[in-house]
Amino acid sequence: MLRTNCASWLGLISVVLLVGVSTTRAQEFRNAGFEDSIVPTGSFLYRPTSAQVIWTGTDNWGLANGPGPWGSGGHTGQQHAFLQTYNSPGMGSSISQAVGDFDPGSAYVIDYWMARRNGNVGGNDGTLLTVKVNNSEVIVDNELSAGDGIWLPYTSRAFRASSEFQLFTFSVPSSNRDRTLLLDDLSIRRLQVGDANRDGAFDSSDLAAVFAVGKYNLDVDAGWSDGDWNGDDRFGTADLIVAMQTGEYEKSQATQVPEPNSGVLSLLGFIIVCCRRR
Repeated sequence: MLRTNCASWLGLISVVLLVGVSTTRAQEFRNAGFEDSIVPTGSFLYRPTSAQVIWTGTDNWGLANGPGPWGSGGHTGQQHAFLQTYNSPGMGSSISQAVGDFDPGSAYVIDYWMARRNGNVGGNDGTLLTVKVNNSEVIVDNELSAGDGIWLPYTSRAFRASSEFQLFTFSVPSSNRDRTLLLDDLSIRRLQVGDANRDGAFDSSDLAAVFAVGKYNLDVDAGWSDGDWNGDDRFGTADLIVAMQTGEYEKSQATQVPEPNSGVLSLLGFIIVCCRRR
């Protein structure tokens, strides 16, 4: 059985080499760096309402302009957003924005910069960030803010666009103490099919990751990082075919004339090894 499956790959690879896909990007967040509302230097503003802000949120969200107790400024620029939960039992704090121009069925991630308040009123203990798509799918699950005013980069889980428009909500839980999370430079990135580890490329490290999970050709639920790249909630040969159709396997980011079969041969070798180990 294994020999049959591996042999069928030789024919499939010769077909998928001739096919390509579109790589258009989704629209980005508007006011992603939170600079489009003027806040005095060293100050902050709760619930900004100017038309340029775009974001909507609960009472305890706002914009800050460092330096000050909120940090030394944004990751880029002076301003950034904050989500605070001081004396807000049962409420928490959140901001939301609807974004359009998605390609339904394609996979995306959110890249963002996060810090915690550089203060001394309990705010430097950090708080937990959750990000939801359309108020349902969780793509960031209680990520602890760190850094004491030092910005650190993060990437969400992969999600599939269900329609052209998606609603994103960033939230922190309620707390009786002063817990403040800082956000800046939010961006949406479309994933290359096969990019299981979300590093921007489809290569052998992605194959190693999905085969290590151990869901290949098993009737068990699988997500993007498990190898489900065609959206059927399973990881099988069809997902590998879809990934190879892009022609992006181990494709260098540098401009060059590629060896047309080098990536395929590498992939075949990897699959053969995996077949022998099963």
